[in-house]
Amino acid sequence: MHTLASTPSLAALAGMSGSQLALIAIILVAIAMMVITNRRRFRETGPSPRAYAREQMARLKDEKVVHNELADVMTQLQQVAREINAQLDAKFVRLEKSIRDADDRLERLDRLMQRSDRRTTLDVTVDDALSNAASDPEDRRPRIYALADEGKKPQEIARAIGIAVGEVDLVLAVRARGDGAPLSVTA
Repeated sequence: MHTLASTPSLAALAGMSGSQLALIAIILVAIAMMVITNRRRFRETGPSPRAYAREQMARLKDEKVVHNELADVMTQLQQVAREINAQLDAKFVRLEKSIRDADDRLERLDRLMQRSDRRTTLDVTVDDALSNAASDPEDRRPRIYALADEGKKPQEIARAIGIAVGEVDLVLAVRARGDGAPLSVTA
């Protein structure tokens, strides 16, 4: 067993006195006690490694739950987006079909209009009773003008004189124009 008696030989080698060596020993013991005390305080006040690990695990579980919920929401949003796209596509197809139908109808209408422009027909009925009236158109004009001035309609004038309504309209149009220039007539 070592005693302090053997320590002087160490002190003698280092060139220190026994009192200096005792002072250094006291300082070392004090530092060791302070370190031990601080460790105990840290353990008591700070989280223990197990508690810290539990907190981290709980936080990770919460994050995983949130992540899974977000993934579910994203999946649902994608499904809704697919459904909306399908509905829009169906409506777009119907709209295109309606546009094609409208274009076809416009083409048919244009063809009918061109046919009606090409065909100009004049419906004339000649009757023996009217042959005298039809022989001299200059004689009818004053009578047509007089009946029109009385406020009669072209149908009434045509019945009264015994001529076609189109002829009454033509005579009245020439009168309204006033210049006697030829008119283009399309039926």
